[in-house]
Amino acid sequence: MAQRLLLALLALTLTATASWSARFDDVKVELKTLRGGVHMITGAGGNIGVLTGPDGLLLVDDQFVPLAEKIQAVIAKADPKHGATAPHYVLNTHWHADHTSGNVHFGPRAEVVAHHNVRERLSKIQRLPRKTYQPLPKTALPDVTYQSDMAIHFNGETIRLRHYPNAHTDGDSVVFFVNAQVVHMGDIFFEGRFPFVDLESGGSIQGVIAAIEDVLKRAPKEAIVIPGHGPASNIAGLERYLGMLKETVGLIRSRIAEGASEDDAVNAGLPKKYGWLSWEFISTEKYVRALYRSLVEAPETLR
Repeated sequence: MAQRLLLALLALTLTATASWSARFDDVKVELKTLRGGVHMITGAGGNIGVLTGPDGLLLVDDQFVPLAEKIQAVIAKADPKHGATAPHYVLNTHWHADHTSGNVHFGPRAEVVAHHNVRERLSKIQRLPRKTYQPLPKTALPDVTYQSDMAIHFNGETIRLRHYPNAHTDGDSVVFFVNAQVVHMGDIFFEGRFPFVDLESGGSIQGVIAAIEDVLKRAPKEAIVIPGHGPASNIAGLERYLGMLKETVGLIRSRIAEGASEDDAVNAGLPKKYGWLSWEFISTEKYVRALYRSLVEAPETLR
């Protein structure tokens, strides 16, 4: 009986794994060269930043593990010398699986770098409203962590990581490629769509706004901006995004001050000019509910 149960569980696990991998069979992974040896990869999940050069490869995020071979293949076209080898560094902008599950493939052969809270979350079960995530294996966890900011000197480039607390999550890093003037925002910036603010993971809309304001002070006007999701953008695009966030937060804040409930705020909606930002994961309703909760439930220091 025990043996039959074990075989049944094994078959179920293999079936689930095969089904999971099959989801990515038709995903097209593409690489776009930006500037100064920095590239952006799109596929499924968060955008990947890639730095190529004489020292080897550095990745910022690595999407889903079933896509790892496709990711490696497009990098090899951009850098035939190093593209087929393991990256020297993998930087995780935050813990979410669409940015970090590729660590399972790349992590054993690379130094994985992230904010301390990312390692903490990836090493434990994480529960979000629609899914529970199991801990990553030890070889996929960040082995270099930091608290506030740090710098990596690689391929003649200075890569600065800066932590922004309580923004998209409690472990967000923005990555500045100083010489190339490219900034990877992680999920603090969604180009052309409403943001996902992960309140359950310590995120807040107030923290997102504060982070973007700080990045705009630090980044050069000519910077190329890699969002967590959506096409590559620039400083003007980031400024427009910030304007949308401030206006919509202001509307919901006013409704709260007038005594509106969460449902009242949802029913009142947002200006029609922002309707195009609604998408399959974050509809206008979900965005308004996240704003309401963030403003009402946040600690006094974030209000």
